Amino acid sequence: MTSGRADVSLNDGLAALDYLKQKPDADIKIAAKSEKTPAAYLPFRKGSDDLVKEVNKAIVKLQKDGTLTKISEKYFGEDFSQE
Repeated sequence: MTSGRADVSLNDGLAALDYLKQKPDADIKIAAKSEKTPAAYLPFRKGSDDLVKEVNKAIVKLQKDGTLTKISEKYFGEDFSQE
């Protein structure tokens, strides 16, 4: 878009916010946001059920204690942790 070869682009919200944070003077803007936030996934090797449970517990803990909110706001300027 900044090269003038496109008028619009569909992007993941985090990617767009990261780009704007790195290039605050970029001549682009977020025109619309989707109401639905896509899920994010982490890959695990088959049979890693115990590891998956522990990672999920850790994510819930970080969400509850506000750590994910702080990280989200620090790096993206918005809280994506509760969506």
